[in-house]
Amino acid sequence: MSTIKAVFFDQDGVIIDTERDGHRVSFNMTFKEFGFTDEWDVEYYHELLQIAGGKERMKHHWKTKGFSKPLTEEEIDNLVKEMHKRKTALFVELIETGKLSPKLDLGQKVTYHDSCYLGRHNGVFDAPRAIIEALPNAQFVEMPRNQRQSFCCGAGGGHMFVDESQGRRINHVRAEEAQATGAGIVASNCPFCIQMFEDGVATVEPDEAKRLRPMDLAELLELTVLGKPARPEDRPPPAESGVSPAATAVAVGDKPADAEPPAASAAEATPDS
Repeated sequence: MSTIKAVFFDQDGVIIDTERDGHRVSFNMTFKEFGFTDEWDVEYYHELLQIAGGKERMKHHWKTKGFSKPLTEEEIDNLVKEMHKRKTALFVELIETGKLSPKLDLGQKVTYHDSCYLGRHNGVFDAPRAIIEALPNAQFVEMPRNQRQSFCCGAGGGHMFVDESQGRRINHVRAEEAQATGAGIVASNCPFCIQMFEDGVATVEPDEAKRLRPMDLAELLELTVLGKPARPEDRPPPAESGVSPAATAVAVGDKPADAEPPAASAAEATPDS
């Protein structure tokens, strides 16, 4: 087994092997395609991970360092939106071409929640689902309301911080829809969505053993690429619950014996939000 020489953590404490070798690489590939010479190395990307969201990281880079070509305030918003969409597609290509290759069985049903910004705002629907379908032994199930007809997690419109004044809480309604799919995991790409699901699922399903687990797509890749998530609460249930023993057999600091080293072009990449 090869040992990871350096381990970085994002703001949630999640090991970012997929960030370094997936999202970071995808950003750099995107910059090149758009005619920029900017390249984010591992150390700088680690700093950028203190900022939540890929578009926000690019804007921070523009404000603090500037891109290799001058951009006005009016140009940056649309450009960042287009680059982030392309970066997401390139991240999927890294998985499909085996440069970032999930190898260990997930062994669970997974449903996906379309976050408002990546989904309805930016029109990115296929790429996240392609990532889930690329996970070994993962069965993807859709919620009835999905893609452009998706339902908010409850954080939109300031409700991340303000309670509803009438009716049921939105995140409870959405968590109920996810729970009803029979999935063991609800995946998303937005930290606010994950937080709202963590609250909602605990409310709508009193039995902890039956609750589905909210996880970021990057965490799912972490689980299947390295074999074990960094957060104890995200560890899968025991094998008798349907999860392959292989998914829990590899230590966090080790890669599977048959794991291939990342391609040279992916040596300085990271997964994105």
